[in-house]
Amino acid sequence: MSALLNAIRDLASESKGISFRVSLRSDVYYLVRTSDESTDKIEGSVVWYSWSNHEILALLVKRVDQFLLGKSKSAEELMELSQAVLAGHLEKVMEPVFNGKGKWENIPTYRMLMSLIRKRPRDLVKLCTLAAKHAGAEKHKLIGTSDFNSIFEEYSQGRLQDTINEYRSELPDIERLLFGMKPSRVERKASEGYTYPTADLLRKIRNIQENKKFIFYGNRPADTKDLAAFMYKLNNHQLKLVG
Repeated sequence: MSALLNAIRDLASESKGISFRVSLRSDVYYLVRTSDESTDKIEGSVVWYSWSNHEILALLVKRVDQFLLGKSKSAEELMELSQAVLAGHLEKVMEPVFNGKGKWENIPTYRMLMSLIRKRPRDLVKLCTLAAKHAGAEKHKLIGTSDFNSIFEEYSQGRLQDTINEYRSELPDIERLLFGMKPSRVERKASEGYTYPTADLLRKIRNIQENKKFIFYGNRPADTKDLAAFMYKLNNHQLKLVG
C-alpha cells in the first residue's frame, strides 16, 4: 500500500493535470504511516471523513428514489430533510414499522436499520438487499418485519466474517477473540453478556486469554487492555450479532 501511495505521488508530480483519490480505512492508514517513514509526505493531502447515520439514511433514500422514479433530489437537498421525512420515502419499498421484540418492538424501520449498520453504507446496502430478495421470493409487496427477521442471521455472519477478514492483518487470531466474546448459556438466560462494565469486560477477555496468549502483528504481545481497545476500535461500536 505504501508503494502504491508513493507511486501515485510521483506520477502526480511528474504529470501535471493528473489527480488521484484513494480511500483508506483509518486503521489501514495508520499501519501504512507507521510502517514506512516515506509516507510522511502524503500527510498534507489527507482528508479525514466519516459518515453520520443521517447521511447514510439520505443515501438510501436517494438510491430508492433513483430506482423507482429514475430521478432523485440532490444529496444536499435530502440531507436537509428530517429523518422522519426521509423515512417517508422508504415506505414505497418497506413497511414503516418494525414489529420486533424488546427495544425493537413497534419502532420505525429506519431506526432498526441504523442501529445495525455500524455507520457503514455498504452494510446498509447488504442488509436491505438480502431482505428485498427474501421479500421477492415470498412475493411480498413491501419489505417487512418477517423478511428482515429471516435474513438477520445471514447478515450477521457476513458482517462478522468481514470484520475478521479486515482486521486479521493486525491480530492474526482475531477469530478466537471475537468468538470467545460470545455470551455463555448462563449469560444469555440472564440477559447479560451483550454489554459489559469495564471490570466485567476485562474479566471476560482474561478468561479468553487463559488458553493462549494473543499476539499483534509484528510479534507484539497483546495484554487485556490492548484487546479491549482493539475491539472498541473495530468500528467504535460493539460488535453486535443478531439471531
